[in-house]
Amino acid sequence: MDKLGYVIYVGKSKNLHNRVPSYFTAASFVNKRTGELSNRIVDVEYRIMDSELDALLLEYKLIKEYKPWYNSKMKPDRQRPFLRVSIGNGNEATFTSCLEKLDDGAEYFSFFTDEYDLERALSLLCKIWGIPKCMKNSFIRKERPCIYNAVEGCHAPCSEICDNEAYGVAVKDAVGFLKGKATSKSRELRREMAQASGSLEFEKAAYFKELIDGLEWLKAKRQIRYHLPDKGESLVLIRPHQELAFSVFYIKDKQVMHRGDFPQQISDGLIESYLSSLEQEMPAIEECGLLAESLLEVGAYKQFTMLPRKKGSRQAIYNAIIKFSKQASATSK
Repeated sequence: MDKLGYVIYVGKSKNLHNRVPSYFTAASFVNKRTGELSNRIVDVEYRIMDSELDALLLEYKLIKEYKPWYNSKMKPDRQRPFLRVSIGNGNEATFTSCLEKLDDGAEYFSFFTDEYDLERALSLLCKIWGIPKCMKNSFIRKERPCIYNAVEGCHAPCSEICDNEAYGVAVKDAVGFLKGKATSKSRELRREMAQASGSLEFEKAAYFKELIDGLEWLKAKRQIRYHLPDKGESLVLIRPHQELAFSVFYIKDKQVMHRGDFPQQISDGLIESYLSSLEQEMPAIEECGLLAESLLEVGAYKQFTMLPRKKGSRQAIYNAIIKFSKQASATSK
């Protein structure tokens, strides 16, 4: 805090004995911003948390609450880009990049980390659905299409050869996929890969395999930025970076109802114990004052899983924990 009592920086550390003094050494003044922060500090408060995840959640909550000046100043000045989809009639549907969401009736998707992510996504949308990757706000009809029509299979809404009906179906399916709806594209690509492999066209098969991997990458991106539904049950599984233990949050109607902590090595008995505790009636709990949706924003390795509305929730939870445990072990190697 500064001399006026304002919180100017929030941070976390496994070793406060080393972290705090580091702000008051000669080396800290080499960096202009760190030196400025050090000069303004007049008081330090600390809280000891039970785990790395608790510290991460508390840090997120305090930054949201106090909006410390140096937490924003010390981060790179960049925003997550939006994929803006404006759907009109026929060839009027456009896919563009922007940094601000407007109330203009268009669809906006914000689960891309940076422009490179968005460019890769547009390339995949072009190759899989034939969506233009040139990010134009409108298309002027030309006699001949551009090179993307021949190289990546774009529907070419900028040309007279475009089939408006087919393009409209492709746009609807692509937007549905980005919203989380099921698509038959993965199945179609796998069938084409198998046919190419059976015909000994291995380069063609490798191309379809690349598209399948890209589709899985898009699915993962879509889940990371997923918004919780107003009604329904779901799980958010979180493991802090460089940690092996993880936590599972059971959410119902956007409220955190239960939390389970798991070590690196899990057993069927441990999962069964967690499932049994879930079956008991319980009030909503408050995780460091966070809303359930905030769990999806915390900077950590995480997974979001929707649960069946009626039967099968128990097995779905079991499968999600097993899957996350394996993924967490793989990423930590």
